Amino acid sequence: MASERETIDISNNPELLRLVETMRERNTSAVLTNGAEDLAVVTPVGEDKPKKRSKRVKTRADHDAFVQAAGSWKGLIDAEEFKTYIRERRTTANRPSVKL
Repeated sequence: MASERETIDISNNPELLRLVETMRERNTSAVLTNGAEDLAVVTPVGEDKPKKRSKRVKTRADHDAFVQAAGSWKGLIDAEEFKTYIRERRTTANRPSVKL
């Protein structure tokens, strides 16, 4: 369950306000410490939003390159032999266990 964030008004704390505004201008996060002890992470709002990728219009050259690449790996490996190898490796008992 996600915890609610507390809102703290820092308008009356000029040092903290200056620090946070600097962080926002640089678009960076910082760890606040007390000696060797980490106390908090300050992150500008909106920094963790994923950037929207612009959709590039596909050209005829893009399509032609895609079609030319089709089948370009043919003959490099024996597909049936590779499938057999994978199947055998999946059933081998000496595989290390996965630690979650």
